[in-house]
Amino acid sequence: MHEYLQCILLPEKLINDLCNQDIETDTKDYLEKVQLLSQMLIKSKDPEIADSKALEEVRPELEKLKFKVCSRARNFIIAKLNNLKKPKTNFQIYQESVLLKYKPLVAFLREHHKETYLELTSVYAEIMDIVYYTQLRQYFNDTAKLIEKTPKGGELLFTDRASAPGFTRDSNVSASATNASMTFEFSDTIMTTSAREQAQVEVEDRANVLQKIDENPIVVAISQSKHHFAFEEVFRSQNKVIVDTVCKEFVFVLEFFDLKMAQVSQIFNQIFARVINKYLEWLS
Repeated sequence: MHEYLQCILLPEKLINDLCNQDIETDTKDYLEKVQLLSQMLIKSKDPEIADSKALEEVRPELEKLKFKVCSRARNFIIAKLNNLKKPKTNFQIYQESVLLKYKPLVAFLREHHKETYLELTSVYAEIMDIVYYTQLRQYFNDTAKLIEKTPKGGELLFTDRASAPGFTRDSNVSASATNASMTFEFSDTIMTTSAREQAQVEVEDRANVLQKIDENPIVVAISQSKHHFAFEEVFRSQNKVIVDTVCKEFVFVLEFFDLKMAQVSQIFNQIFARVINKYLEWLS
C-alpha cells in the first residue's frame, strides 16, 4: 500500500522544486528529489498497480514531470561538459570534483530517457576527442623535438663497412669490389675493440629504458632547453602518457555513465581513435 501511495501522490512542492529549483544551489537536495521521482516512475510500471484507475489519472502529470526533469538534466550536463573545452582546464580534476557529483542526473536519463542519455555520451566523446587530440598531439610534437641526433654508423649494431672505425680498405681490392661490399653488417665483424666498446655503451644506455618503463614521463617544460633523449626514452615517455590517460579516462567513463566494461568500446573509439591514429602515423 505504501508503494502504491508513493506512485499516485505527487506533491505540488516536489513538482515545483524539480521544475524550478536551482540545481547548484542545493545539489544534494535536488538530486535526492530526482532519485525520488525515479523510484516513483519505476514503481508505476509494476504490473500489480500499473492498471490502477488512480494511477491512470496521475500518470500524465508523472510523464510531464519526467520530461521536464530530463530536459533540465540534459541542458545542465551539457553546459558542464562544455566547460571541459575551456583553455587550461585541468579536466581530470574537473571530472572528479564536478562531473561525478552530478552522476545521478546521468543515471536518471539512462533509466528514463535513453535517447538523451546516448546523446550525452556522444557529446562527451566529441568534446574529449578534441581535448585529448589537442593536448596529446602537442606533447608528441614537443617531446619529438627532444630526441637526440641519430648516432653515426660506428655507434650502431649495423653499420656501413666503409665508414666504420677500424676498417681499412685493402689496396689490392678494386674500387668496384669495395663499393659492392658497402652493405650493413653486424658491427662485431668490422669494428676495433674500442669502437665495439663505445657502441656497446650506446646500446646499453638505450636498452636501459626497458628497466624504467613505469617511471614518470618526460616533463617538456623542464626538459626543453636542458636535455635531449634517445628515441627509446621519448617513445617510452609518450607511451606512458597514453597509457595513463587511457586508464584514467576508462575509470571515469565507467563510473560517470554507469557502464560495463563491454560497453565502453564505442565511446573510447570516438574519444581516442583520432589521436592514436595520428601517433601511429608519426611512428611510421
